[in-house]
Amino acid sequence: MLKQRAISGAVILVVAVVAVAVTGGFLLKGRALRPEPPATPLKVAAATKAVARPRETVQSAPIPPLNRADLIAAAQEAGAIYGAGAMTGAANRDLVGRRFLVRLPFGCLGPSTAPGAEPARWEFDTARRTAKLSAEPQAWTETNWISKITGPKQFDSIEGFWIARPWLVSDACPKRQDQSPDAPPPSPAARPAPPSQSVGLATFVPNRDARASRRALRSYQAAFRPRPNDVAAFGTQGFQLVLTGRVGSYADDSAIHCYSPSLDDRPVCLINVEIDSVAFIDVAMETSLAEWRNR
Repeated sequence: MLKQRAISGAVILVVAVVAVAVTGGFLLKGRALRPEPPATPLKVAAATKAVARPRETVQSAPIPPLNRADLIAAAQEAGAIYGAGAMTGAANRDLVGRRFLVRLPFGCLGPSTAPGAEPARWEFDTARRTAKLSAEPQAWTETNWISKITGPKQFDSIEGFWIARPWLVSDACPKRQDQSPDAPPPSPAARPAPPSQSVGLATFVPNRDARASRRALRSYQAAFRPRPNDVAAFGTQGFQLVLTGRVGSYADDSAIHCYSPSLDDRPVCLINVEIDSVAFIDVAMETSLAEWRNR
């Protein structure tokens, strides 16, 4: 009996081992045949997306037009370079092609009593209550120093406007300095001579230019009658001659040329420009009185 039970136990044990082996084989076989899910290349996909992303374009801010202070500073730099005996061309070539808007104050001491005495002036007829503003460009074609600035004559005419008081960068009329009430008024003989002009905006009309009549400047005049309520404030802060246009170039591609007859004289510098428009502005009323287009 004991021997038979031992044999039966051994048979049962063998059968159990075989069953476990077979079952494990099927499990291992099934696991081996079951496909593994593919790994998602997250980093590669992110990198590919970043490369394919279009590059953002940065828009630069528009360049503002040159003003009175800018042109005066450029002319002073050119004059200093010229006075030192160096060539001025390379220092101001970056100005060529730039837009400008210059305000030239005039009539700061009130209406003119001597017509033609000032390039820009204004008059007022108290009887008719009529105002008249005038601006005449300076003619530099026949001056004895213009060839020192331009070189051999390659133009029919050259004219423009001086930037008066180039030591002031403000667009407004300068205020008169206070004077002691006890001081006697200066006599005309003791009044010092005004300094010569040194910074100008010059327009050149080349030889045989078909558009010469359009490029040349002319006298600008505007007459009108202010409203009764505006008469008291009219011209109290002077006026502005507003010039807009583009900086031109000389034969050496520079924007400014200077000349001085001696080492002790302040250089005269002319900025080559093309003037597109001319306007009169009443500073006190903040009103545009007249405007002309030269193009």
